[in-house]
Amino acid sequence: MYKYIRVLAIGIMAAMFFISCDGTPTEYDDYSSEAVLHCYLSPDSSFGKVRLGRVWKTIENEYVSSDNGIIDADIRIEEIAIYDSTINGFVDIDGGAIVEYGYDDGNRYTAIDQSEIVKTLTLYKIEVRFAGTPATSEPDIWAETMTPDFFTVTSSNYPNLLADNVPATVNDYPVLTRDHDMIRTDWTNAWPSDLVGYDVDNGGGWILAITALSDLDDIEPLDPDWDPIEDPLEPEDKQNRTNWTIATNYQNGMSVPWVFFNFVGPTRIDVIAGSHEYYRYAFSTPVGPFTEIELESNIEGGLGCFGGYIRHSFYVNMERVEL
Repeated sequence: MYKYIRVLAIGIMAAMFFISCDGTPTEYDDYSSEAVLHCYLSPDSSFGKVRLGRVWKTIENEYVSSDNGIIDADIRIEEIAIYDSTINGFVDIDGGAIVEYGYDDGNRYTAIDQSEIVKTLTLYKIEVRFAGTPATSEPDIWAETMTPDFFTVTSSNYPNLLADNVPATVNDYPVLTRDHDMIRTDWTNAWPSDLVGYDVDNGGGWILAITALSDLDDIEPLDPDWDPIEDPLEPEDKQNRTNWTIATNYQNGMSVPWVFFNFVGPTRIDVIAGSHEYYRYAFSTPVGPFTEIELESNIEGGLGCFGGYIRHSFYVNMERVEL
């Protein structure tokens, strides 16, 4: 079950991703603090970090994220079911892997066993018990997510763009401008056919993220009218280096508008297959400053997101079109 939280948020979700909670989770005067958890699982990789903290009410009567981590929590992720295409459904796993986490620092926890690998099309459950909660008691917060399947991505109109081919130097990046045709991305499916469609509740979706890779000190807008003297970049302008858009799980491609490319230099284009929880959380994340939204969270007993994803990336070098 999802909870819908009124927020006043600043900025956009960073590419993974993106991935911490910004905003004000509620507007009630009697709000004290609430646990915020973020954890993202990517198949064929070790289990990702868990970030566990709280949000607090300020003296100005606003609700903001806090970097005050929750320490000494007992955190574990368990395989509970795997998708079986022969029955178009999940089969429970008896004795599935259980990955335990140890406290790192700040609000971060790390999987103790780094040899355990995340699987595709698997349903995982995370349980968190705060310090003092007995191991035999129900978890204080918990969530479930299903990981997507492997997929491939290509560009039909730029065949020289190869997914995950990281150029050795900036000079090796393919050069493009806003005068070129938009990049067409095409991908194969990342979910079983019965989990694809506009009326499917748990089928996931696609996120395309465009991130400028230049150092903050060197970053410059693509706008040909930009003048560094008359219109100097503010620190927040440099921080917002990622734009993103979404596609439904039954889409098999998208042309990426140049409006999402804001800065000169090396740029990464991420095509991300996200679980239902990951996709809905991204879908509800603000796309502009001071945007009032309803942020979707799948964390029972808290806020945040527990999701699964697979990412492939293209790399280009954006040049400004001079007037």
